[in-house]
Amino acid sequence: MILEKEKLTIDSPFYSHNHEYCNNNPEIIGVVPTWLKGKLIRTSSAKFDFGDDKYKHWFDGLCLLYSFEFNNGKVNYQSKFLQSDDYLQATKSNKVVYSAFGTSINRSLVKKLKDIVSPDKNYKPNANVNITRINNDYVAMTELPSYVKFSENDLSTLDILKFDDNINIQTTTAHPHFDFKTNEFYNVAISFSSTSEYIFYKIKSGSDKREVISKIKTKKPCYVHSFGMTENYLILAECPLEVNPLSLIFSNNSFIENYKWNGQKETRFYLVEKSTGKYKSFETDSFFTFHTINAFEKDNQIIFDLIAFDDNKAVDSFYIENLKKEGNLPPSKFKRFTFNLDKNTVKSENMFNVSVELPRINYRKYNTKDYNYVYINAKSDKSFFLNQIAMLDIKNNSVKTWEEEYCYAGEPVFIEKPNSQNENDGVILSVVMNIKNKESFLLVMDANNFSEIARVNIGSIIPLGFHGQFFKS
Repeated sequence: MILEKEKLTIDSPFYSHNHEYCNNNPEIIGVVPTWLKGKLIRTSSAKFDFGDDKYKHWFDGLCLLYSFEFNNGKVNYQSKFLQSDDYLQATKSNKVVYSAFGTSINRSLVKKLKDIVSPDKNYKPNANVNITRINNDYVAMTELPSYVKFSENDLSTLDILKFDDNINIQTTTAHPHFDFKTNEFYNVAISFSSTSEYIFYKIKSGSDKREVISKIKTKKPCYVHSFGMTENYLILAECPLEVNPLSLIFSNNSFIENYKWNGQKETRFYLVEKSTGKYKSFETDSFFTFHTINAFEKDNQIIFDLIAFDDNKAVDSFYIENLKKEGNLPPSKFKRFTFNLDKNTVKSENMFNVSVELPRINYRKYNTKDYNYVYINAKSDKSFFLNQIAMLDIKNNSVKTWEEEYCYAGEPVFIEKPNSQNENDGVILSVVMNIKNKESFLLVMDANNFSEIARVNIGSIIPLGFHGQFFKS
């Protein structure tokens, strides 16, 4: 079935999207491997405008879930808006109803206090950042601690994932980790108070309880988007983009506008032992990060790779007004930190001379292990935004890129070939927007030689988004 294609008049890859679309027989150029069986499910930040009311930040757009289903070389595509409270109320009233990451709605002090002291446990947030599976439940995630369940068959919104515990947290990351040895889910959350806490927790296989591993007190919590994990440690980079929790109550700013950059302060790392909750801390020059890449242990050292910015200007660059002006994104660095656990020292080095974001690896086999390949988005000199897909070869310090005129590429997701022997034996999937044709396609690349082997033209456009996961059949 093909639904009518949305007719668009857009002059930027960042626009307000109103369309759900289904295509069970999209055009395929090239050959999709027959061994590729399963679903790529992703989020996009899609709808921004309601009448004269607008969401202001790219991170605020209402969530559109979409999926590509692969079976014997054929592909089906569908998309559906997450039926969050934000989406339902905004659609009903034709205005922005809830505050978001970078968009503020005036609320009374009484309402703010009520939301903090006694939050609505049935509230379905605009979970537009990432997708994961916890036990048998597929969930959409944002940086609020409520995970929204959905059907992986037709992407219909279900209920909130319920936890049988009394952990009181206000934010968490949308980048959890999974330990394939122990079948345990890990994440980091923040509890805001006069003395706030970073809370490291896990969920065991088959359990609906979040078990606290460690709590670390802090007066001014930093903004946390992701964290690292080795076989034995969880790693939090506490960058100096920090908040006074009282401002979250008394100001009328958006969530992120309450955070202030303190460039005179170091970035502190917390290395938390998974088995005991004990931790060590290390300090280095200040930087800001959204995304970690990988971490592993070697010779009583811990190596931690992430994407670093000099400061928090990257956050401001993602306001829609700034993106539509096509202002350049601040440059980033692939940074490696090495922690010596015997000497209690840390050193850092820049690994590549390229500005990159949205990193992925062969996660199932190489997360928490020494590795060689990173698949990532990059920006060419002539582009204002991420328009390339790159493969970074760490040991050979080499870079291979893919780009095409008028195209903006999304996060490259690695899928391993069955019975593979090599780290990069598989394919890369990336959703690409062609701004000239006003259509999107799924690019399928051979991860070994980084060459295009197929593209799936879905016949519509998919808004630029953030993250997603591949689930094998």
